[in-house]
Amino acid sequence: KKHSIRIKKTDKASGEALHGAEFMLTKKYSNYNKMVTTWSDGEVTIDNLTDGEYEIVEVDPPSGYKLDKTVHSVLIKEEDNKAVYLLDLTNKKINPNTRDIIVAWQSFKRYGGFRFS
Repeated sequence: KKHSIRIKKTDKASGEALHGAEFMLTKKYSNYNKMVTTWSDGEVTIDNLTDGEYEIVEVDPPSGYKLDKTVHSVLIKEEDNKAVYLLDLTNKKINPNTRDIIVAWQSFKRYGGFRFS
């Protein structure tokens, strides 16, 4: 029997559906992995999954939102008799006052600090 995992991504404060969140789905103890992106309704469904333990992690948040690095585990077992496993996930908006600081710090680290000539 085949199963599905449905990811629903919403804004933590408003509950608004979030489009464009990218996730990596991997099956533990196998080479299976798949990249998926939420649609305009904030959802994406991964079909035709077999029994096993899966991990889902956000790799790219929707524009204007913080990355959620939480690894979500889903154990699919035939005896559960579930067709769809639902993951309800939320994101927090980036505080516009700290965004420029974060970008500057990431650039600072990436390029080995500031150079003066």
